Amino acid sequence: MSWDHGDGALLCDIDEAPARARGTVEPDDPRVSVTLEVDGERTEREHGSADIGWAVLEDAEVRAKEPMVWLHDRIAADATWRAGEDAFPLGPGIRRRGDRLHHDLDRVPGTLDGGRFLTSFHAAGWAHWVLDVLPRLVVDAELPPDLHRHPLLVPKFATQRPRYRESLETFVDPDALVGLEHERLTRVRELVWLDGARPFVHKDFRTADVPEGVPLGFHARTMARFREAVRAAHAVGIRPDPDRRIQLVRRDGARNEASRRHNDAELEAVARREGFEAFVLERLPFAEQVALLASAGCIVGPYGAAWTLSFFSAPGARALMVRPRSMVQRWLYPTLARISGLELRALEFVPQRSDPRGARVDPERFREALRDLIDGP
Repeated sequence: MSWDHGDGALLCDIDEAPARARGTVEPDDPRVSVTLEVDGERTEREHGSADIGWAVLEDAEVRAKEPMVWLHDRIAADATWRAGEDAFPLGPGIRRRGDRLHHDLDRVPGTLDGGRFLTSFHAAGWAHWVLDVLPRLVVDAELPPDLHRHPLLVPKFATQRPRYRESLETFVDPDALVGLEHERLTRVRELVWLDGARPFVHKDFRTADVPEGVPLGFHARTMARFREAVRAAHAVGIRPDPDRRIQLVRRDGARNEASRRHNDAELEAVARREGFEAFVLERLPFAEQVALLASAGCIVGPYGAAWTLSFFSAPGARALMVRPRSMVQRWLYPTLARISGLELRALEFVPQRSDPRGARVDPERFREALRDLIDGP
């Protein structure tokens, strides 16, 4: 796939970019079928994934932000990114001149001989980091041994922020990382591109709006191997307790106005009376987050990035997500639950965008949903 601007293919898929070498990971499992709800109607939709792998690009310039790979007069996009040309973020400092693209971006002095490029769109968001960036290390493990002579290139913030750095320790020595500048270009003579395990679809896209044939799902085999590696590192020996009940809470408030609720304290009290212990995951180290979710029999919490860690819960654990009705078409967490064996349920509420405080979730409905969750199927 490539995107045409002017007279030439200036934005190109990594699959279309000139490469010295390429490889793919083991073919995926059969497509994962997930039941979703769109406008109140339940539908069954397959969520397949594009083939994924790696490519060696010569004489590339890269930056960590949204990530850009500059190949002469072309910008290369992630091979699993399928949101379409109108959504591709060219960003400031990039302009067209005739049938070519040019940029005014600063360059980091010097040139790296080589590097394995580990980043993704919106990598600074914790959910994107866990689901879009870290699984690329499964692809990295399948590289020919000679390519591992190159250092791993990551956004500089990942070498500085403890939670991100700790997550990398699961797979690599964090002291051997090279941090890339966010906005400035770094020249790399031999760049090893690592595909992600899921396509990037813009957060505002509705599942029903995505054209047929566009892959929405994870590369299930890669995600399963990623899950196994993380659990082996941080949850080995942890036996899930069917009676352990944990509640995921947010102390920074919901960022999305549709997700905002103004009676969270009331809901937390209801859950506490039903035996749920509250945790703010973002305050815990990565290893403790994984171990906590792996130990739980029942999980409850509002829609948000903390649910990403539910991917590491024990098979057969039960979970209740409190989410706005406008998000019932989201495929992300139902697909993850299908891969991991988590039994995921949802309690929906109607968003109140006109009220800056957000919506009020009926505490009695919440209590009934919790008791159903505790009692099991």
